[in-house]
Amino acid sequence: MRSWRPIVWLLATFGIAPALAVCAASPADRLRAAILDAAATGAPDPVDAALADRRHPDGIVLDLELADDQGEPIADCLAGHPRPPGVSPADWQALAAWPGLCDRGDAEGRSARLQLLDLDRDGRLDLIRETYLGGTGLFSQIELLRQRADGFASPPATPATVDTRDIATYSINGRGADQAFDLIDIEGQVLVAYRDSLYAEDTLTLAPPFAAPAAQGALRVRYAMRHRVAPPSDDAPVSARDAAVDRALDALARRDSTMRACPQRPGDAPRPWHGAGHYTFEYAAAFDVRHAGDCVEVAVVHLLNSDRPPGGRSCCMAWVHDRHGQQVADIALVTDRRVLDVDIIPAREDQRP
Repeated sequence: MRSWRPIVWLLATFGIAPALAVCAASPADRLRAAILDAAATGAPDPVDAALADRRHPDGIVLDLELADDQGEPIADCLAGHPRPPGVSPADWQALAAWPGLCDRGDAEGRSARLQLLDLDRDGRLDLIRETYLGGTGLFSQIELLRQRADGFASPPATPATVDTRDIATYSINGRGADQAFDLIDIEGQVLVAYRDSLYAEDTLTLAPPFAAPAAQGALRVRYAMRHRVAPPSDDAPVSARDAAVDRALDALARRDSTMRACPQRPGDAPRPWHGAGHYTFEYAAAFDVRHAGDCVEVAVVHLLNSDRPPGGRSCCMAWVHDRHGQQVADIALVTDRRVLDVDIIPAREDQRP
C-alpha cells in the first residue's frame, strides 16, 4: 500500500497546505464567516455589520446639476467645477471629454452624483455615476464605467451591447423592494455587494466591478422572525385586542399547531379577509384571533423600503380585518431576527440582479 507520508512532508515543508487553505477562502467564504460572527455577537443587522467593516472608502465626489429649474438641460455641467485635489489633469480631461457626462436622458432627477476612484487598480480613476430615474418605483441607477487608455467607456445604446469588461449598471428600486449597493474591500479586492431582500431573506450578490454576470456568486441569508406588539408610546395599558394579537404572534413563532381558524358564517367575506396585496408591501403571515366574542383575521405585513415607518426595530405591522373584509386596526410591531443559515449560491443559480 502506498504511503502518503512523503506527500504530507512535502506539503508541510514547502508551505503548500496553508497556501491551498488561503486560496480556498473566497470572498464569499470570508463574508459568510463575517455575517455569522456578527450574528453571534447580537448585531441587529448582521449583513450590514459585516459590510460596514469592509466598505471601500468613497472616491472623490462631484455633484453635478444636469438641468436648470425649468428642466432645461445644462450643456456644460462641469463648468464652474475646479479640478479636485487627487484628480490628475489626465483624469480630469478624460472626464470632461466623456460624452455621457451631462446626459440626463429620461430621468426625472436633475442632478448626478459622480465618484472618481480606481476600481480596477490600473492607476487610472474610474467613474461611478448615480442618477435618480423616478417612476412609480422611485428608481435610481448606478453606472460603473472603466477609464480605458482612450477615455471613459460610453453607455451602450441597448443593453444587448453592454461590454461588462468596461461597464456595469445596477438599479435600486426605492419603493416595492429592499435593495442596496455597496463597494467593499475584501483582502485588497474591490467588490460590488448588491443586496436584494425579501421577508426573512437577504440575497447578497458579489462581483468585481467589471465582471461578467457569469462570474458572480451570492450569499443567501435566511432568518427566523419573531414579532410582538410594540408597547404603547404613552405608557397606556395594552388593550385586550392587542394582548390577544400578541399571544397569537407568540404562538406563531413557536409554530403552535393548536391555533384555530375562524368558523365560516353566512355573510362572511371570502377568505382571505385581508384582500389583495400592493407593490409597497408583502404579506408575511395571516392567522385568526378570537377576541371579544368574535373572530378577526390578523395579517403580518412586511413594509418595503421607503414605506417603512422611520425609527424602531420593526420592518412589519399587523393589520386586523373583520369578517366583512374591512380593516379595523393596524398595530405596530417590534421584530427580532435571528440568522438561521448563510448559504453560498453557485453563480449558475444566481438570477439577481
